[in-house]
Amino acid sequence: MIDQTEADGQTSSDGLARPTPGPASRWTTARAAIVWTLVIGAAGGLALGWLIPIEVTDSPAWQTVVWLAFMVRTFTFHAGFAVAAVAVYAAAFRLWKPAIACVPLLLVTLGPTAMSYIEKSPSRVAGTSIKVMSCNLLVGSGSEATAAEYIFERDPDLVFFQEYTPESHERLTRVLGDKYPHIVTSLRDDAFGQAIYSKRPMSDVKLYPPPVSDARPANRRIASPTEPQIRCVIDLDGREVVLQNVHDMPPANPTLLQDQLRYFEWLRDFTQAERRPVVLAGDFNSTTNSTPMRQLRQNGFSNSHLSAGRGRGSTWVDVTWLRHLPGVRIDHIFVSSELTCTTSEVGPSTGSDHRPIIATVGFREPSRE
Repeated sequence: MIDQTEADGQTSSDGLARPTPGPASRWTTARAAIVWTLVIGAAGGLALGWLIPIEVTDSPAWQTVVWLAFMVRTFTFHAGFAVAAVAVYAAAFRLWKPAIACVPLLLVTLGPTAMSYIEKSPSRVAGTSIKVMSCNLLVGSGSEATAAEYIFERDPDLVFFQEYTPESHERLTRVLGDKYPHIVTSLRDDAFGQAIYSKRPMSDVKLYPPPVSDARPANRRIASPTEPQIRCVIDLDGREVVLQNVHDMPPANPTLLQDQLRYFEWLRDFTQAERRPVVLAGDFNSTTNSTPMRQLRQNGFSNSHLSAGRGRGSTWVDVTWLRHLPGVRIDHIFVSSELTCTTSEVGPSTGSDHRPIIATVGFREPSRE
């Protein structure tokens, strides 16, 4: 006769029977291990992404690390959806400890977006306000007609164009030339042509090629060594205001990210040396989470969307099925400390992979304190 205790389990050294874990118990243990691995991995990845400095380096290995950290910061919000899915899965199977461990990660990843919907109270403008618009045309993709419709609707005083080609110039000057008689261009047939359209006269026009590395991708429509950056001056209430059109390198790989960071160093040096009020507008190819963008704010520049916008304000990517996914905000309007933004909005789809942005800008009203 078989002893029932031995049949149902194993006998330990103390003579007491211990039940053998069944398939359901083993799967519960494995499920908990998988969930904890995902939670710890997410926490570690976010910590490294935010602790590693985003900086220029000559080490190829460190360039890759910096690039990965940059991507973590860029897509922190999107990582929140993955963390939320893990939390829901853990709660569904009553794995309460890892579910609770997800809460601080959700606060870090999704919390800032929730806070961005709180209504802001921007500083008031003293004197004249102007509307500044930035619009990326996707290398003359045919988005000019829809962009022109939005320009007529919103009636900005200044329009900063990126990815502006000779074809774009022909189409837009024919439609907008009467409305914007003052036009500065740097025409190229790749992604780095620029233009500024203005209702006001522009002076002291200059083109600056920012520093880039010698290593270039094979596709010159993505990048090339001499990206023009238009800088000029307008008069606003009797004071000179410097306009800088911005189109930084896309961080498609570690080398291009290094080019982007070198450009930001160049931009930082210019803004620190300039004593006149400055407006920076364009395609920064970087979110406000990046270190260089934070440095701009530390140097007294304010971001129009952070000052007067609401929500995430995503501007990219706005083509194909990707437009239905949560995007990122890489197009920005920054103003120096003498100026302020009272309104900021993201425009509709124009056929480009970027949505246009528009902000109301003027001199900051002096504090009454």
